[in-house]
Amino acid sequence: DLIAAWTANKTPGQMRRWIAQGPVRVLVAERARAILGVGAILDPDEVALMYVDPEARFSGVSTALLAAMEARLTAPVARLTSTATARPFYL
Repeated sequence: DLIAAWTANKTPGQMRRWIAQGPVRVLVAERARAILGVGAILDPDEVALMYVDPEARFSGVSTALLAAMEARLTAPVARLTSTATARPFYL
């Protein structure tokens, strides 16, 4: 139920609209043509979302995806909303 609530507005149609209309920029992490993670930022300072395949956890995908998003933000300090479980990762 929790995952359904987090992803309710992340339908294929909504993602296409965000990408086409902005201001969201979406990044995808892949390995061997398989999508392992997706992240999105809102300029200038917000990490809007980051989801990584549970099978890819602790393989560096999350770290690389977050670094790519941080590199594209233009504010000196970024913000995001996180679960308590993910908070130590972001810190």
